[in-house]
Amino acid sequence: MLSLNQNLRQMKKEQQAKTDMTSIETKQSARERRFSARQLEYISGLYDELKPILGNSGLAVVIYHRMRLEVEVHLMTGSQSTMFTMRDIIPVEFEALATDLPVDESPILKYLIGTLQQVPEKRQAFTFEATSTIPAMLFVFGGVEFEQIIRAVNARLGEYTLSIQNAILIDALNRIELELELLQETGTILSMSIQLDDVFKSIVDALEKLISFNAIGIYILRQKGERIDELFSSGYQKATSPELLRLKAGKGLVGWVAKTGEPVIVPNVKQDQRYVAAREETMSELVVPLFFGSEVIGAFNLESDRLDAYSPSDLEMVTAFANQAALSITRARLIQETFEKNKIKEQLQVAREIQKSFQPSKPLKYTGYDIDAVNISSEEVGGDYFDFIPIVDNQLGVTIADVSGKGLPASLIMASFRASLIAEIRNNYAIRTILRKVNNLICESVEKGKFVTAVYGVLDMKNRIFTFANAGHNPPILLRATGEVEFLSTGGWTLGIMPEREYEERPIHIRDGDILVLYTDGVTEAESVGGELFGTERLVELVKTNRQRPAKEMRETVVQEIISFRDPASQPDDLTIVIIKAV
Repeated sequence: MLSLNQNLRQMKKEQQAKTDMTSIETKQSARERRFSARQLEYISGLYDELKPILGNSGLAVVIYHRMRLEVEVHLMTGSQSTMFTMRDIIPVEFEALATDLPVDESPILKYLIGTLQQVPEKRQAFTFEATSTIPAMLFVFGGVEFEQIIRAVNARLGEYTLSIQNAILIDALNRIELELELLQETGTILSMSIQLDDVFKSIVDALEKLISFNAIGIYILRQKGERIDELFSSGYQKATSPELLRLKAGKGLVGWVAKTGEPVIVPNVKQDQRYVAAREETMSELVVPLFFGSEVIGAFNLESDRLDAYSPSDLEMVTAFANQAALSITRARLIQETFEKNKIKEQLQVAREIQKSFQPSKPLKYTGYDIDAVNISSEEVGGDYFDFIPIVDNQLGVTIADVSGKGLPASLIMASFRASLIAEIRNNYAIRTILRKVNNLICESVEKGKFVTAVYGVLDMKNRIFTFANAGHNPPILLRATGEVEFLSTGGWTLGIMPEREYEERPIHIRDGDILVLYTDGVTEAESVGGELFGTERLVELVKTNRQRPAKEMRETVVQEIISFRDPASQPDDLTIVIIKAV
């Protein structure tokens, strides 16, 4: 017992500041009642069966969420049934319930005993694992009929255990499904919207379904971080004054997060010197940064009237949401500002900077591969796009796309395509499903007659397999080390033409010396003075001739040949080329 006590004290120190039991609140809100209908059914059935013999004893179903350091307790006695949540519970405190640790050494036990308003003579715990991160137990308090209760529990323990395990797993899956569904739906709205009001409404509507809050604020940095402006707020009695915003930027939690780029959870704002009071009722706060690329552009702020309202899982959820929302907020804000000012040059420059940010900014270095790519727009902005998207270890998403038309309209469609593609990739769908969903989104959001051709594939760099689908795009060229040439055309319809189209995906093996070339029609349809097209055959011969050269030199040679070939007086198309060499 001594070693357990020492371990508890050490863990307390590592946690830095454990909340005293007097500050632990019972959380009764709908959001905190995570037990699904099936959980309630199982637990109520257990309670109804044992109720006649419980007397003044107690039975608790205790579920521990390791990821959230949170305990959920469903407590039953002969006279009452209640559910409550306890935060910041470390693993050893949960495990100690199964020992004969003194009441004063266990916050969970102390709270349970306090609820019963008596110290039971005996207690016994039946512990089991629901998932790798969710253990649970049946915890029995004993009075005069303790042995009778234990016999009843033991007789049905296997059945009770299986039922509660199933209920917990179903509840966890329902939570994950809801979060993914809302992220996907909201991400679709955000990726397609250029109106700030629509963006903010989507943000608030989605968050209200996931997290409880009493006030929300979205803030943006300006003048290189020297000033912070309020883009949107809700739940405050009056508009935030300029003086308060300046204070927030300098000392407040919002300003601290915007400057450091680190998220923060504050269980009690009254105990945090960084807090700047914007509303008297606020007791706890959650703030996450908004990123555009690697740059912090602002902060996302939630405030609650309850102490310790936000858990690490809430922070993870809001962070994922903020990552998705930041691009749309930035895009909508920039487009709105430029439209209002009616400065076409400035508008195009902003769009060009956004478009540049979509492309890889660092050298493309992957073990076993020599990769190079370039996008050259015919105007300030264009409708071509390529990207390399890390998915999981050794899995690299590769895409190239071409939007019909040129200039700013094409670039906006391309931005929507990119946002939709990345949103669907994050949902871990199969390639054929990703393209089907992206096609539907483009059909719904882009005016008739506009479309996107694209190739999307996943390169398994370890096993050297490239699985792809071609949506009406120029077939990529696969030049084998043996000299054979293959054109990758498997796939389906051009995106945006007709909804609910099906796409076929195909895996191909990549061997040492093989070269994969992806390109847009600006390469093969470059036209000479005499009206001759550069053509696919000329491109294949260039790749063959230069196959021993590094990918960058090969790409530079191809681009230079195209520039030399085409008529200088003609209006060139956007030009994009990607070269992947297996070495």
